[in-house]
Amino acid sequence: MKKAYKNLTETLIENFTNERMDKIAFQDKKFRLADKKLDEALKLYNKLSLSKDDDKVVGHVFDAYAVQSARYAALAYKQGIEDAVQLLKEMDVIQNGSPRKVKR
Repeated sequence: MKKAYKNLTETLIENFTNERMDKIAFQDKKFRLADKKLDEALKLYNKLSLSKDDDKVVGHVFDAYAVQSARYAALAYKQGIEDAVQLLKEMDVIQNGSPRKVKR
């Protein structure tokens, strides 16, 4: 990957993730439904009478799943940005990671 292209995608990813994605996600009906289901499942989980060892194991499973899901989402987002930049390059909208100069 060329340096300018890499810098462009990294900049886009840094600037458009986390806080901005939370706002976008909570505007999505399916995401809000999934979030509600997660809250309900966590309430049921909290009512369980697990031993400390069992609770620790379940906690590790939750943590591992959360880390894997977050990484998958980050990779998917990065790939989407890279695909968009590549498409713009193929359309000759950008060249070498920079916008094409438009003659007026």
